[in-house]
Amino acid sequence: SQYIWPSSPLVQGGDCGLYGFASSFDPATGTSTGLIYRLFEPGHLCQHIDFDPLPNRTLRNSPFTVSATASSGLPVSFRASGSCSVTGDQVVLTGFGLCTLTASQDGDSRFEPAEDVVQEFRVRPPRSTRRLR
Repeated sequence: SQYIWPSSPLVQGGDCGLYGFASSFDPATGTSTGLIYRLFEPGHLCQHIDFDPLPNRTLRNSPFTVSATASSGLPVSFRASGSCSVTGDQVVLTGFGLCTLTASQDGDSRFEPAEDVVQEFRVRPPRSTRRLR
């Protein structure tokens, strides 16, 4: 018969699972081994969103595509406020000023909702190419 016992306290991982180290001993062979185990409740794994900063733009840069990824692999959705609008992943600049884009992921039966990630950028007028005389 093999004996197994936890040999470390549980530590929360980046996915909200609890990780621990267990040792086992087989008296028949005199060998011991270690193994890492993970405990989690379905619906309680965490996730995060990667959404890179966006550069300032001019109205000529419209429309453009944004992208963000969730560590869970679930799809990310976007909301816009200020001088832009968003449909799916397509951003349309609607005027000069500040555009705020928010990336969200609502979770599912395995993952908790991710914390929203907000990126802001300025929409500026295009530079004039006319020379004054």
